[in-house]
Amino acid sequence: MSTDEVADALVLISLALRAGLPLTEALHHVRAEATGRVCADLGAVAAALRWGRPAQEAWSFAGPGWRAAAMATHMSEHTGAAPAVLTCGAGEENIENNREMAAALGEHLHELGDLHNYTAWRDALDPHLTNLLAALW
Repeated sequence: MSTDEVADALVLISLALRAGLPLTEALHHVRAEATGRVCADLGAVAAALRWGRPAQEAWSFAGPGWRAAAMATHMSEHTGAAPAVLTCGAGEENIENNREMAAALGEHLHELGDLHNYTAWRDALDPHLTNLLAALW
């Protein structure tokens, strides 16, 4: 399983979560379209969550490539909110509002070279998500 396969699956999981699906359902839907190790790992995690296992234990059934997802869901479970990085496409019509929000929160807004699309989300995973996770570990 490659880092790109995990990154692609995480983007799809995050979109499902943003659409309002609970984590177990998001994993189920992404797993249904995945193949190989990604399909098997997401199936194992979803099953463990359905059985009532805590997120940290559920992600232990997946390979080490899912460590970032395990950390994010574990922190979310304990704090009520997942750690985050603010990103926005530099060409977005809403970029000014995002700049104001970041300033109000005292956070840095990482402006990406694309718009509100899959390419920008994928490109935001590295280095922005990588750096966030490195800071957490």
